[in-house]
Amino acid sequence: CIVVILLSCTSNPFFSDEEISRKEISGYVTLSDNSSPDSVYVWFEGFNLWTYTNDSGYFSITFSSPESQGLGRGFSGELNIYFYLANYRLDTAIVVFSNGRLSNDQKDINKDGELIKAKELQELLNIETFITPSEVSAGQRYQLKVIVKLKTFRENVIVESFRELYEWPLTGFFRTGLIFESVDKPILNTRFIDSPECFLFPEVLSKEMEQQWVYDFTIDSTEFLPGKYSVFPYLIITQRNMPTQLLKSIGDSTMLDFGLEYLKLPMKRTEGLFEVLATVK
Repeated sequence: CIVVILLSCTSNPFFSDEEISRKEISGYVTLSDNSSPDSVYVWFEGFNLWTYTNDSGYFSITFSSPESQGLGRGFSGELNIYFYLANYRLDTAIVVFSNGRLSNDQKDINKDGELIKAKELQELLNIETFITPSEVSAGQRYQLKVIVKLKTFRENVIVESFRELYEWPLTGFFRTGLIFESVDKPILNTRFIDSPECFLFPEVLSKEMEQQWVYDFTIDSTEFLPGKYSVFPYLIITQRNMPTQLLKSIGDSTMLDFGLEYLKLPMKRTEGLFEVLATVK
C-alpha cells in the first residue's frame, strides 16, 4: 500500500514571501505624564505616510511595496515609524525589509503587524498659559499680562522664542510672540502678537526646573472679532535626530515661522482662554 503523509505548517500572511500588496501596521502610543494620547503625529519614513493617534492612542498605517515608493524592487533595510509631539521626546519603531518583502526578523512589530509594546513618549517641556484679564469688551484698549509656566524633566531642553531689547538707556529684554487662536475660525480670526524688532533667541532650560515667563503688552480689542481665543506662546523646541522630511510632511517650509502654518505643529500644552465680548460691559 501507499502511505501518503500530509505535512502542514501555519502560514503567516503578514511576513509572507510574496511581494507586498497592502499591509497594515498598528499599535498604541501613551504619554509619560498620563495626559490624553490623542493627536500624536505618526510618520512612516520612506513611504511618507502619516496619521494621528485617536483618543485612546491607537494608530494604523496601511502601505504597499517599497518598489511602489521608489525604494527599489529588492529593497533591504530598516525604515522607521516616527511618533512626534513637539514638546515630547521623539520616538521610533523599526520595520525591517528584506529583498522587497517584510522580514521575518522584526524588532518592534509582531506577526500581526502590531507594535510589540506601546510607545511611551517622554515629556520634555510642560507648558501652561494664563492671561489677565481673560475677558474684554470690543472697541477698547487693554493692558494684558500673560504668564507662561514652563517645567522641564529628565534633560535640558533648548527652546527658541521671541524677545526684543529695551531701547537705550534701558537694558535687558522683554518677551513677545504670542498667538491668539480663534476657537471658532482659526484661519480667519487668529492673531499673532509680536514686536517690530523682535528676534528669535535660543536658551537652555535646565533639567528638573520650573520658571515663569511674563508677557506685558497692550491690545486694541477692535483688532479682534468677538469670540473666544486660545492663547499660547510661540516656542520652537529642539529635538535630536529630527528628520527634515518629517516636518515637511506636516506643513510647508514656513511651518516653524510665526504664522498660520505653525498651528499645524503637534504639541500638548495648557492654553489660556481669552474672550472678546461683542458689547461694552
